Amino acid sequence: MTDNTQVADPKPATDKPIKTKKHKLKKPATGRGIAWFALLVGLMAATASAYLWYRMLVVDRLLDSNLVARATQAETRLDKLSASQTSLDQAQAALRQHQDTLTAAQEKFAKSLGKDRHDWTLEEAAQFLVVANTRVKLANDIDTAMVALRQADQRLGSLSDPKLLDLRKQIADEIVALKTVTRADIPGLSIQLGSLIASIDQLPLATRPHFVAPEPMPTETQTEQGTWQQAAKEFWSDFKGLVEVRRVEVTQPPLLPKEQRYFLRENLRLMLRGAQLALLGGEVNAYMDNLAQVANWIKAYYDLESETVSKVLTDITAMREATITPNIPDISGSLDNLRTLQQKGDKP
Repeated sequence: MTDNTQVADPKPATDKPIKTKKHKLKKPATGRGIAWFALLVGLMAATASAYLWYRMLVVDRLLDSNLVARATQAETRLDKLSASQTSLDQAQAALRQHQDTLTAAQEKFAKSLGKDRHDWTLEEAAQFLVVANTRVKLANDIDTAMVALRQADQRLGSLSDPKLLDLRKQIADEIVALKTVTRADIPGLSIQLGSLIASIDQLPLATRPHFVAPEPMPTETQTEQGTWQQAAKEFWSDFKGLVEVRRVEVTQPPLLPKEQRYFLRENLRLMLRGAQLALLGGEVNAYMDNLAQVANWIKAYYDLESETVSKVLTDITAMREATITPNIPDISGSLDNLRTLQQKGDKP
């Protein structure tokens, strides 16, 4: 059995050449791209150079100016601190000088009084005794004088010196003597004067006395006489009643006009206020003179038969007789004895 199958010829039936696909190769980069790239790099370099130039010329100058300003401020502050330090040094030097002066004065004072505690304490006690005597003699201030005497006794007692016992006993006697002094009731008298000032308007003024002639007493013979004789006698009696002559031993002041009564009351108030101020100020003479003048005016211009006026005059007399200046004893003996002990310089 024969195989009639035809085998295909691998060659094409025609004689046309077979076209094969050819790949195109890329051409290498040209000089134009390289130029653009170089331009870009140049621009970047120029930008960087410009920034560096700006930094160097502008920013650095600004920084330098700020640094210069800060340095100037720092120098100014440093100058101020230096000036303050100089002032402080001067103040400290003046303070040291003042302290040295005080120290020298204290040392000098200590030398004049004695450096030990005994002499210092005696001088303190002496100063308290001086205060006591001054207050008693100049101001009649008994309370302050007793306080000063007690302080002096405490200073002497702190020394525990038997030689000072007699002096301390003398101070105790002086305190007791001041306690027994009869004191004037200055606040009470001042209040009484204030009440008297308020009552001036209620005091009645005096009125002019009226002198009336006594009526003639009828007699038995008058009825027996004739009509014309009786009429003549009656006329003569009436005529004598119109005029009466009397001898006045004391000259009476004339009545004050109505417009002057106000000034009289105000003058009385001023005199009483002056007496009140003199009483509080310890001016005894002025106090007595004002009250005497007030009493004279009241007797001259006010109704002495009024109970109110009589009571006012009685009160004024009592205020004038009150003890204003107490009889204060002499307390200078303790001070004299202490000064004698200081001069001797006796110490335990």
